[in-house]
Amino acid sequence: MKRFRYLLALAAILSSFPAGLAHAQADSAGTAAASPALKAEMKRVEALYASDRAASEAEVIALIDRIERETGFANRDALNWGDNLRFLYSSQGRVDDKIALLTRFLHSLEASVGPDHPSTLDWVIRLGFDLMYAERHGEAEPYFLRNLEARRAMNSQPDDDTQYELTQAARNTAQFYEDAGDYEKAETYWLETIAAATAHVGEADEETVEWMDFLGRMYGDSGQSEKRIALYNRIIALRERHFGADDWWVEIARERLADTE
Repeated sequence: MKRFRYLLALAAILSSFPAGLAHAQADSAGTAAASPALKAEMKRVEALYASDRAASEAEVIALIDRIERETGFANRDALNWGDNLRFLYSSQGRVDDKIALLTRFLHSLEASVGPDHPSTLDWVIRLGFDLMYAERHGEAEPYFLRNLEARRAMNSQPDDDTQYELTQAARNTAQFYEDAGDYEKAETYWLETIAAATAHVGEADEETVEWMDFLGRMYGDSGQSEKRIALYNRIIALRERHFGADDWWVEIARERLADTE
């Protein structure tokens, strides 16, 4: 149930990004445009991939290699095809192949656009999550921490984008430690998530309260009932003050408290 809750949250967060944002950022690093011949080859492989993903694996790998040779690795087409191959490996349960692919892409991005470029960090967190879902927490931990440290540094002069990314990085790290069963560290990073969201959108905003709810449910999962009760009472007081007693988050918090009793 805990993993399912996280997958839903991750899907909601990823769907909120504008299409191609990270990959467009990578393109800005000075990669060359695809030639007409390369574009034609991409269309051919795209048709093959659409008709039979498994049979297209070798063609996709060859296409990624060609894109890298002709345009530079950070081209958005290479990254998009890398995602296609990653999803193929996921559907086939080929965890080691997926991790190897992610590692290759990460190392190439580090060399081409730098270790803290947004596109590089996008693949850092992909690798962290895939290692986490493979129950390889010891390998995953450095990637979550690396992403968080980079996002903290980027937020030294806060703007809307850096504050948002910091909130997500702290949330990812909290999620990782909770999945690993380290509730003490998870609490630290959930609190950082809440603080970052408060700085970004305000304490009473639905986004901030949603992260409070995640922390409250973790308190329940870990048997910390006193902290759980105090947090939901805080949510009730906060939302009632700003939105009234009929606010839906007030209702949700009261339901959570009823479940505690």
